[in-house]
Amino acid sequence: MAIPTKDGSMKMIKDLKHTFNDAAKYYDQTRPTYPNQVFEDIIRLTKINADSKLLEVGCGTGQATVQFARKGFSLHAIDIGENLIEIAKQNCKQFNHTSFEHISFEEHAQTNNQYDLIFSACAFHWIPVEIRYNLASKLLKDNGYLSIITLILLNNDEYIRSKFDKIYEDIAPEIYEPFNNKKSPDEQILKLKNEIEASSFFKDVSIFEGVIETQYASEEYIKLLQTFSNHRNLCAQTQKLLYDKILKLIESAGGTFIRKQKCVALTAIKI
Repeated sequence: MAIPTKDGSMKMIKDLKHTFNDAAKYYDQTRPTYPNQVFEDIIRLTKINADSKLLEVGCGTGQATVQFARKGFSLHAIDIGENLIEIAKQNCKQFNHTSFEHISFEEHAQTNNQYDLIFSACAFHWIPVEIRYNLASKLLKDNGYLSIITLILLNNDEYIRSKFDKIYEDIAPEIYEPFNNKKSPDEQILKLKNEIEASSFFKDVSIFEGVIETQYASEEYIKLLQTFSNHRNLCAQTQKLLYDKILKLIESAGGTFIRKQKCVALTAIKI
């Protein structure tokens, strides 16, 4: 999609980031959990403890929230999706030290709250780059940390991946990007690391990694695709054609598909 102006780009981002709320149930059912070791590494680096205050930005249905909550940390989780928040509350109802709020990060940044750690899993990129690091720094205590957790798709089945590419090229060219044209995982990680350091609000970026392998039955994989904002932004007819083709492809390959991703947490201290 051509975006002629900066204002136009900001509007598109705002529209797309609200699409997750409409797929809250599928989001909870199909989005993978994160590797425990990545969170252990964050805890070890930041030295957070039972007295620390944590903020999660864009909690979704609580996939990352649970990782800290079950370890006894006190955290406040925010999201702009009301349906997402309601499911996250249910997923964390056994943790009385966890609270949730239906509010944007930009709005929450106007409060006087101060945190020891701000973390965000697959959500921080929705905040405009011009303000995301400034706002995080404002909400952090001195020597507080920001941890940005992201998932990078890995290619574990060249044959299936090439078939996927062909389907997207034919049916949904507006969101098509050949897998082999993507930057390598190391290049993607370096780009985000450089962005954090260039903000002048954070330094000493530590990188923690883990691998997620999730096996999806064909119907489950279609539900997963319906949680992606660029897919939800396609017209209904295109979505149906796309999902029908992908469903048939997975079923012809045995009925299941393994999605392999690298989970990366870039964690930096406030300057």
